[in-house]
Amino acid sequence: MEEASSLLTFTGSLRHITTLSGRDCLIRQVIKYYVVDRNRAALDQFTKGLETLGLLGAIQKNPAAFQPLFLQDPTPLTADKLLDTFSHIKYSARGSNRRAREELTMSFWRDFVSDVEERASPVTLEKILVFCTGLASVPSLGFSTKPACSFLHPEDTTFVHKFPVANTCSIELKLPIHTSYESFKSNMETGFQCSPTFGLS
Repeated sequence: MEEASSLLTFTGSLRHITTLSGRDCLIRQVIKYYVVDRNRAALDQFTKGLETLGLLGAIQKNPAAFQPLFLQDPTPLTADKLLDTFSHIKYSARGSNRRAREELTMSFWRDFVSDVEERASPVTLEKILVFCTGLASVPSLGFSTKPACSFLHPEDTTFVHKFPVANTCSIELKLPIHTSYESFKSNMETGFQCSPTFGLS
């Protein structure tokens, strides 16, 4: 209690506690201070802004309809959702050798994401999303730009890319070209695991 006395004095909650219910009441007061009272001005301004266009009334009448806009979706990320998020594929011209390698790489990518979902890989779907976007979940309103997949062809760079690369500003995942799924999977796992946050492995 003594260690927290200055904090409790600041929040107006300092008092002698003799029961567990008194302790619980004190904890609720401190939480209320930090969540509501300390942020009162910001919450009042937010409420006033919602009232301006009559949105607050609509939210109060239909809270379930507006819940996805204000709360994170509790459903876990799935392979289908991740693949759907990165459904814009920047393919080369149809019929070209590059296109054939890209289509093979995309089949490796879909298999890899499926393996990750089935826990046949030490990587998680959330880790992949963080690497590509900087976020651990897809925002309720989606991304401001359409996430995309492109390819790292060996002939386009001075060195061969074995690992994935991501641009989190344009939300683009660049997949390396490999000739076998085993090589692709191994290098993707290494890339995602060796990257602490997002971007370049």
